[in-house]
Amino acid sequence: MPQKTLLAAIVILLGNVIFGYFIYQNNKNRLSSEHWVQHTMEVQYKAKKIIASEQHMSTLLNAYQLDGRKAFRPSIDATIKELKADVDSLTTLTRDNKLQHGRSILLNKYLTTFFTELNNLNYAEESRLSTTGEIVIIEKRFANQVNYLIGAILKEEGKLLAKRKEAYSNNVTEFTWFSIYMFMAISIFTILLLLATRKIFVQSDEKNQRADELNLANKRLSLANLLKQKKAGELILATKELFFQKREKRKRAEELVIANKELSFQNEEKEKRAEELVLANIELLFQSEEKEKRAEELISANIELSFQNKEKEKRANELSIANTELSFQNKEKEKRAFELKEVIQRLNKSELFNRGILNSLSSHIGVMDHSGKLIAVNESWNNFALENKQTTLSRIPVGNNYFDECNKATKNGDLISAIALQGIKDVMEKKKPFFYLEYPCHSLSEERWFGMRAIKFESEDDMVVVSHLNITERKLAENNLSVSESRLKEAQSIAHLGNFEMNLVEKFDIWSDEMYQILGLEKTELSPSVKQFLRFIHPDDLKKTRQNIEEVFNNLAFKSVEFRFYKKDGTLRYGYCQSQFELDNTGRPIRLFGIFQDITNSKLAELERTKMVKDLSQRNKDLEQFGYIVSHNLRAPVANIIGATTILGDQSLSKPDKAMLRSAINISVSN
Repeated sequence: MPQKTLLAAIVILLGNVIFGYFIYQNNKNRLSSEHWVQHTMEVQYKAKKIIASEQHMSTLLNAYQLDGRKAFRPSIDATIKELKADVDSLTTLTRDNKLQHGRSILLNKYLTTFFTELNNLNYAEESRLSTTGEIVIIEKRFANQVNYLIGAILKEEGKLLAKRKEAYSNNVTEFTWFSIYMFMAISIFTILLLLATRKIFVQSDEKNQRADELNLANKRLSLANLLKQKKAGELILATKELFFQKREKRKRAEELVIANKELSFQNEEKEKRAEELVLANIELLFQSEEKEKRAEELISANIELSFQNKEKEKRANELSIANTELSFQNKEKEKRAFELKEVIQRLNKSELFNRGILNSLSSHIGVMDHSGKLIAVNESWNNFALENKQTTLSRIPVGNNYFDECNKATKNGDLISAIALQGIKDVMEKKKPFFYLEYPCHSLSEERWFGMRAIKFESEDDMVVVSHLNITERKLAENNLSVSESRLKEAQSIAHLGNFEMNLVEKFDIWSDEMYQILGLEKTELSPSVKQFLRFIHPDDLKKTRQNIEEVFNNLAFKSVEFRFYKKDGTLRYGYCQSQFELDNTGRPIRLFGIFQDITNSKLAELERTKMVKDLSQRNKDLEQFGYIVSHNLRAPVANIIGATTILGDQSLSKPDKAMLRSAINISVSN
């Protein structure tokens, strides 16, 4: 019994180890697939970020070309630095893909070449560069290279992402089903093991019962042997008595022979009964096993019969539902046939209506099939083609192949056509839900920009709707806005005046670039907030500043405050802050905005002026005191001199008196 239990435990342990190993391998494959999906998404994010950085740099260089001021230099250099970091990061991420890695290395070389050419221009000479287009030419060439390579990278990564997502989904499904199968296998194995254990215990109980019966038979046999021994003792006594009782000898001898025969017969009967008992035990064990088998077969048969009855009921219900559904479908078909006639009539009217709507739109709209052939355009498309008399992205007539025209333009060096062609094909192949591209289309008399949008047309055939919208006004407004922002930054830089904004609804803060310049920080060093700003306040002015902020929020009133602050390098400066609330219709504050100015120079001048005024006041007081002292000290000697000279005018004075007066006058003059 212990050996069988140990064997069962070992079998369970081995089964669990094997199942656990397979589950571990499946889970490992699932985690690996998930890692590669995240890796591909990160590569796409870096590629899109490079495109955004390049467009931002293009805007800065255009503004610099137009304005020619050095204030753009830090932003341009920072954008190039950020672009370099993103390209290096993209090169590192694509090491697992030789093709993508080669494109990233080529992109890095283009960036290095662009930066070298930009430095070789010595673009600090604003007067020369503002009249030439060298910066724009270099930037456009670099932008075309970046767009082409990033487009190829994004296309390749899109394919990889689809494959890796599919692999991840398959691994997750495989892991789920494998876990279910393993759980079912372990459950079945455990049930079988419990049944075997139960059978072992039943057999053990039977063996114990047979052993008890055998012990009882042995005890009875031992008792019979004792009786035999007792009979033998009695026989000896009878023999001895026979010597003394000769008359009874024969009678006792006969009785003894009979007793021996009886005893022999009883022993033979006992042996027969023992053999029959063994056979009965074997028969009983066989019958018990047969009963258990029959019971199990009966249970399985009952389960199967119950399952079949349920299946029959289920099929009957499904048949009834199917009949009902068929009847309903027949009615629906009749209804749809009637509705179809009405729809056809409405469709004819709707087609005319839709054609009128399309022709009334200012966008140039065209529809092409899967091969790129234009099958329909609106009047704006045709009118523009007639006015310009040339074939570009939005001037191809009906019947021509849009893809062929794009390929021709690409061979002539037009990278915009290549990007547009790839984007339309991605939409056609359902790799993207839509595609949007902004491109210049200048004429001899004016500068123009268009925005192209491609979207899948939902129909039985593969078709794509392409629209071109004139976005010249928005582009010009964006350029003007960029120039205005640049001038605002220059004005803030000259005045050392920054502005801030606190959105109380969406909970975010905004600082201008000059705010960071005043504090001696880079924009990437910290996120703007009141808590971060208070870190730079002088400890002696911190309490006053906090009270001022609390008063502003409590009273929702216009407020200004002056304080000392430290820049990042530890320089002590003087600042001036003024803020105001914007309220909604209910009087609830939704925005706090204000200015922050470095007034160190004016504050130091004011302190110097205050000190000078204080010094002048003290000097005036000292001069007044000096005058009082001088007048006081002169009064007595002058009075003595005046009195002595008056007396000397008296002719009746004697010579000794005159000599004494002259001596007194000399003493008064000396005093």
